[in-house]
Amino acid sequence: MRWLLPLLGACATQAVPDPPAPEEATMTAPDTVLLEMTVQFPRGAPSGLQVLGDGRYRSYSGQVFELDASQQVSARVGEPAWSTVYTFTGPEMERLQGAVRAAGFPGLQPRWPAPAGASDTGTLTWRARIDGRTWEVVVEGHPATRVPALDALFAEVNRIHAWPRESSTWTVRRGGRALERSVPCMAMEIPALLGVIQVLYDKRWSHPAGGGAAAGTDPSAALLEIAWREDGVLSSRTRLYADGRLTDERGGTESHKRTLDATGLARVGAALDALDRAPDPLCPQAT
Repeated sequence: MRWLLPLLGACATQAVPDPPAPEEATMTAPDTVLLEMTVQFPRGAPSGLQVLGDGRYRSYSGQVFELDASQQVSARVGEPAWSTVYTFTGPEMERLQGAVRAAGFPGLQPRWPAPAGASDTGTLTWRARIDGRTWEVVVEGHPATRVPALDALFAEVNRIHAWPRESSTWTVRRGGRALERSVPCMAMEIPALLGVIQVLYDKRWSHPAGGGAAAGTDPSAALLEIAWREDGVLSSRTRLYADGRLTDERGGTESHKRTLDATGLARVGAALDALDRAPDPLCPQAT
């Protein structure tokens, strides 16, 4: 549920000083950051997205989970760094700039406090360059603290490019029964599915001794199996086993990604309970 904290002493967003850019009215330097969003939790590396002046859409590889060019979620390892996912076309950049202006950065509260009692939250920072000035909004207590204008901007940024059409089939095996849900839309759009994905790829729930485990268990024994498709063609399968192993199968080869600890498995179970209760069809546009 999205909700807005009462404004206490609200004021206009503070513009971040920038060096003079006399030519910016007619052109934008390729490396100028037009839009940036980063998320930092108390533990783990930050994650984020960034759009540069030449249209490069970049993601931060140190994030807990991220979207790749096909709008699938994947875990990234290695030193945190920005990497290009796609380059927006001219019309897509015009749409992006319209979405940034519609978010109303100059009038947003510059800092949003975390709600009392919030736990497992991080700090969300947005920066947007508008007419030669960079505006910054800091949202504490993310994701408990919601700013509707920024939620709408995030959703629009990820709709601008015509990504391959994503669909998936989710099979949950619990208590001697198998529940299969067909999802003819992007899984990240469905709250019940997003809740599962967030736990699966949140490295805070990784087992410290599970990094080198190998794949090989009978796939039919997986507690959860997700078959991912792009434009109707199977691209990969994600599996979670009872011992916490999370695997990825591509091209017939199953590889181990990481192992969830007991807390992670319990959280996945709670998220799957929410999926059990979710209405069918999951996608609002499905009939």
